[in-house]
Amino acid sequence: MIRGLYTGASGMMSDMERVNVTANNLANVNTTGYKKDIMLSGDFASLLVERIDDQKRPPAEVGPLGTGVLPSAIVPIHSQGAIQSTGRYLDVAIQGRGFFVLETPNGYRYTRDGSFTVNTAGELVNQQGYRVLGDGGVPLVINADQPNVRVSIADDGTIYVHNNGVEQAANIDVSPGRLWVVEFENVRQLEKEGGNLWRNTDDTVLPLPASGTVKQGVLEMSNVNVVSEMVNLIAANRSYEMSSKVITTEDSLLNKIINEVARF
Repeated sequence: MIRGLYTGASGMMSDMERVNVTANNLANVNTTGYKKDIMLSGDFASLLVERIDDQKRPPAEVGPLGTGVLPSAIVPIHSQGAIQSTGRYLDVAIQGRGFFVLETPNGYRYTRDGSFTVNTAGELVNQQGYRVLGDGGVPLVINADQPNVRVSIADDGTIYVHNNGVEQAANIDVSPGRLWVVEFENVRQLEKEGGNLWRNTDDTVLPLPASGTVKQGVLEMSNVNVVSEMVNLIAANRSYEMSSKVITTEDSLLNKIINEVARF
């Protein structure tokens, strides 16, 4: 009987986590380059139930009895988001696999958010002010705030600065200047850090050159499907209600056992 209370409670805790994950997805539906999460669930160790009758015959196997559920992992889904045109020449998106590399106080970080701008030093940075790196970890200086300057970005990430019709490659120490776009053979080694950034959890495994292509004047939208997430939210709430009713029913049965059956 007590086991039923624990089973119902574990179901409620799992459903609460599902609601949190789904709510976070919905909150980031308009976040550039955001990748939705899904929650995987597993059961506690199952018990093998056998039927024993009064005639001393060999026990008959009934089957496994679950003892509860628990969240086993929260997994990001790296499917491609919709590509939306913005017309800004410093907005870029990756079509296919890949991440832009940023220089942060905590080391290299990776992002799919290509909404870039230029700081006062003429360096290409993201919305948080982190420098966007070129091949080999070199910051990109393009001085795009000068008059008569136009910037174009090729499919391979090469950045060209056109000044009065003269084309120059954006660079500091390398030529041509090119966005450092990488991918990971196992994306599970990447962990969300907040701020639309990803952290490599295994420094012994280096990223590879990305197979995706860079598109200028567009941004990748979130891959969250609002309708699907709303359905998931409703399902999680219904499941939570059912688990709470299990606890209510178990509590009622315990009350009868203690206050009524125990009298005899």
